[in-house]
Amino acid sequence: MLKLKGLVLAGALFVASAMPAAAQDGLGLGLSFLGDEGGAGFLVDYSQPFKTQNTGARLGWVGEFSYFPGDFFSTLMAQGGVRASGRAGEKLNWLAHGMVGMLRQSADGGDIVDDLCDVLDLDCDASNTGALLTIGGGVEYAINEKSGLRGQLDFPIALTDGGGNTTRFTIAYVLKMGGN
Repeated sequence: MLKLKGLVLAGALFVASAMPAAAQDGLGLGLSFLGDEGGAGFLVDYSQPFKTQNTGARLGWVGEFSYFPGDFFSTLMAQGGVRASGRAGEKLNWLAHGMVGMLRQSADGGDIVDDLCDVLDLDCDASNTGALLTIGGGVEYAINEKSGLRGQLDFPIALTDGGGNTTRFTIAYVLKMGGN
């Protein structure tokens, strides 16, 4: 399973690197780790600034998709929101964001568990879909004018009946336009 995750991430990076420069403004692709035993997965996001302040800080929109496959449990998040960013040094930028969206968690016990549930006439589908609020931020190091490396820490908060929150840490390769 880990080899498959590596191949998916490598393929995504290859496809993104072949995109024209005009389409690369704020595209992030990375390896992500979800807390509470959510496991490792991947994150893809795209952001584009819509306003620059006098201080050089920028305000923009962000859209994000992340998926965490597991042997018995998987999590999918799709959300959008607002991201603020600015300079923290010559090659270092800070970012902070707030997003809302959808959270889908699915339990899959595999064939053996499914067969046992059928024999015992039990409903073993533990899937849950609901709203999600995520607050987070990070830092991005400029590798060169068109790419960077981002470290990001987020706090996803499930707004479903059961609620709950967790943490998510992501290391992403970022393709961008310009030198910011």
